[in-house]
Amino acid sequence: MPILTVPIGPDGPILSLQVGISEPRRRAMEADDLVVPAHQTALLLIDTGASHTCVDPSIIRALDIQPSGIAYMHSASTGEKPEPRYQFDLSLWIPIDGPSLHPLARAMSVMECTFQFHGFHGLLGRDILDKCRMEYVGPLRQVVLSF
Repeated sequence: MPILTVPIGPDGPILSLQVGISEPRRRAMEADDLVVPAHQTALLLIDTGASHTCVDPSIIRALDIQPSGIAYMHSASTGEKPEPRYQFDLSLWIPIDGPSLHPLARAMSVMECTFQFHGFHGLLGRDILDKCRMEYVGPLRQVVLSF
């Protein structure tokens, strides 16, 4: 079971992950002898207020994938009316001991949201946080995640 200690910086606890196409898509591309896009490093803010994980369009463009659908996002910034957002089927991985990767999700639906001006690439929402134990250690300025 991987245990991660994430420092709490000025913007909050930001975790560095690897984002890739979904594992079913990867297997299909390999079976067709297509070039599989490389995982992208993404900095995601751990956000217990976000029900779903979201990533910036820059990560989606680098993976060169098409949307799998549309979802409606309701947040403090959208007001009373939810806004439509593209969804993409992705995989999320955490680096463990150098080059090794541990899967957080091999295939999950992720919403596209712009974060490029915030200093990170997205939000790690409760759809992933529900799969771990999280401890917020304020005096040490860190969050500890156990998967």
